[in-house]
Amino acid sequence: MLDRFVSSVAASDEEALLGIMRLYVPLGFDADVTYSTGRFYRGAVPQPLYKFDISPQVEGVLPADCRRLPVPENSWSAMVCDLPFIHAPGKRSIIGNRFAGFKSQAELRSVYQDAMFEFYRALAPNGIVAWKCQDIVESGKQNWTSCWLWLWAVEIGFYPLDQIVVIGGGRKITGHNHGRQIHARRGHCVWWVLRKP
Repeated sequence: MLDRFVSSVAASDEEALLGIMRLYVPLGFDADVTYSTGRFYRGAVPQPLYKFDISPQVEGVLPADCRRLPVPENSWSAMVCDLPFIHAPGKRSIIGNRFAGFKSQAELRSVYQDAMFEFYRALAPNGIVAWKCQDIVESGKQNWTSCWLWLWAVEIGFYPLDQIVVIGGGRKITGHNHGRQIHARRGHCVWWVLRKP
């Protein structure tokens, strides 16, 4: 799975998370606050102790909005977040209807920022958040979510320790109206590793 050295480019989320664990979280993650069905933990990545999701789909996951976690300040040493990265504007949005989505890019940004403040509160000093995100092209416009996430993290007080880019099996999102290419298609996602000083 992993070579001798952890690379900034990975072939899967599992490889990225194992690399993050090797470098920064050797004891594993305390919590996953967007657990969904637990896809990240079906291989070699150990299950987190605490599992939350706004709409739990599997047994053992507690209902919680990642912007209002039911834990005291300074609770965790390491956590995982994988919020939706698109908004679902209509019935024809296959990805948006398959996964939870936002009503607009403005709502997406607002939730990401609110979650960032909450993670800062929930993490202990030197705590780590591994946060997966993805940039997209929507209606011919770039939406640089990974860049905004970095900017918000620095403004709030997180220190960006690392970034791992996952180049996934060639699966690229294509909408119903993508007849003419304006920008490069996104075939990757980003894992930011942020530390609370």
